[in-house]
Amino acid sequence: MKKVILTFLGLLLSLFMVAQNEFDALRFSQIYYYGTARSMAMGNAFTGLGADPGAIVYNPAALALKRESDFSFTPGFKMGQALSNFNGTSRNGIRYRFTLNNLSLCFVTRPKSGLIKNVNFGIAYNRIKDFNQRLWIEGVNDKGSMLDDFMYNADGTDPDNLNAFDTYLAYWTYLLDVSDSSTMTYTNPLWVSGGPYYGENQRKIVKSSGYGSSLDFAAGMNIGDFLYMGMSVASIGMRYSSLSEYTESGFNQAVDLKDFKFNESLRDNVNGIGIKLGLIFTPLRYLRLGIAAQTPYFLTVKDVYYSSIESNWYTPDADGNTNYLEKSPINTYVYHVTTPWHMSMGIGLIVGKILALGADYEMVDYTSIRMKADDYDFAYENTNIQKNFNRTQNIRFGADLNLRGFHLRAGYSYYGSAFDRIKPVTVISGGFGYRGPGFYVDLGVQQSLSGEKYWLYVPYEDEPMPDVQYKNLMVALTLGTHF
Repeated sequence: MKKVILTFLGLLLSLFMVAQNEFDALRFSQIYYYGTARSMAMGNAFTGLGADPGAIVYNPAALALKRESDFSFTPGFKMGQALSNFNGTSRNGIRYRFTLNNLSLCFVTRPKSGLIKNVNFGIAYNRIKDFNQRLWIEGVNDKGSMLDDFMYNADGTDPDNLNAFDTYLAYWTYLLDVSDSSTMTYTNPLWVSGGPYYGENQRKIVKSSGYGSSLDFAAGMNIGDFLYMGMSVASIGMRYSSLSEYTESGFNQAVDLKDFKFNESLRDNVNGIGIKLGLIFTPLRYLRLGIAAQTPYFLTVKDVYYSSIESNWYTPDADGNTNYLEKSPINTYVYHVTTPWHMSMGIGLIVGKILALGADYEMVDYTSIRMKADDYDFAYENTNIQKNFNRTQNIRFGADLNLRGFHLRAGYSYYGSAFDRIKPVTVISGGFGYRGPGFYVDLGVQQSLSGEKYWLYVPYEDEPMPDVQYKNLMVALTLGTHF
């Protein structure tokens, strides 16, 4: 099993084969605001209601409804579960995390006279993504193997030019070998005489961490207690890291391979900017109508990736070795993502000082996501985005019942699926709060549910695909003061 030495030129060429794909862009384009405990408990249905620090990220006109200067702080606690089922085998991955959901400071100024009742300014930090998760998938696959994925991707390519991050590593750990040098066709250990021999145990564990945040600098204006206008400039920052370990073991006795591991490490540093505009009308004293638009976020992503493959065999080679390990180079790449527009409208009903109701409708066109880089146009990935991603509709509902300063709240949210393999996100929420002289305390709880058909690798023919269900429980506490 002597291998041809990889040339330096081939290694350099393979560095460009590490693809940032459309799902990387989607990861940074889907946004779920956490907000304050009050806004979270009411399903974040504040496009029309306004007047909450957590609403500024949806509709900056919400700031203009504030009557008093305000400071609030919202820490949170998240428990994330990923429940998988793969060919009848179930696994449960759990991660716990303390978070900072919202930190806001709002200033109210009142002109001495005129139609303009107040001009308000605010700075609001909001958590918009939480990447902390532990995914564990395991099961027996009797219809395929990642080795086939390596084999088919390698076919037609000279060993010197194999991908330095997967097929080259597989070749050098003897998981691939050339079966026909005239056509550069490959084989793998499962395709021995009488094969292929499937039925191996497949396991993947992914530990991801990181967060996304929006720092909004907002201004709002109240014109005649009838029209409220707002604008904000948002500075976006995201940090994402993922450590993945994929293992296949328990092969058929006809196969000399004992097991192999494919490890991947990915770190992304994301920065960007966007603008939000909004209006709220009050045609009747108890009725508020809101509209808002969020421009695309223009993001720059710095991607750092490397991988390794290790194989273990029953039969030693001529030197007595049964273990082989190959590591890829570390690849750093910078590219750009333009996220979709968000267009939303909302209605708020205020029933005296007893009840507040909110309902929002939002449209997001994920087919408009675009990727680009200085040395690559991402034409293939952008075409896939247009063909495979969806235009989604999101709805949010919320209610707040005031019982002499004590508030009971409930909410529901639905976020449509951006890709058919990914299920919609549903969120049920609730909470309570107290408004005192110069201060307030709120507690909010939300449970979100979603899921997907997960790809361990690109499957062939009728291979089984794991089902993964995501359950995330968030508890938030807001402490605030008026001044």
